[in-house]
Amino acid sequence: MNQFEFTASSLEETRKIGLEIARQLTAPTAIALTGTLGAGKTQLARAILEGQGVNPEHVSSPTFTICQEYDGEKLKLFHVDLYRIQDDDELMELGPEQWVDGEGIALIEWADRFEWVLGSCQTEIELEPLGEESRIVRVRSQVLVEFSL
Repeated sequence: MNQFEFTASSLEETRKIGLEIARQLTAPTAIALTGTLGAGKTQLARAILEGQGVNPEHVSSPTFTICQEYDGEKLKLFHVDLYRIQDDDELMELGPEQWVDGEGIALIEWADRFEWVLGSCQTEIELEPLGEESRIVRVRSQVLVEFSL
């Protein structure tokens, strides 16, 4: 397991981390995005999606839609938010296997609410807010091997 830790002091630095993560991704990959409310999970997901060829202006939080699908330059991308999901039964109705076992890349916010989802992810990115725009970004990954920021 590879581990990296960065301090992003601005939204632009968070974006650069996301773009670097996107550069290394191949399918299939499921990424758990964890951290408190407002930690920057959606901001980081937007940058990763941008790095995969999705216009960041078209990316919004999937809090109410649960899952948004995007066509990247080469891959199908899923941006998932499990915050509002109450239990395993409700989650199973959504067909999570398309995210954790699918052929694309899944960015799963609040994956840690369901241990089996978290355990299915090859990468976990934990965000810890330090201020309004600054945060610590901790990456634990089986698939990401290097960072050049």
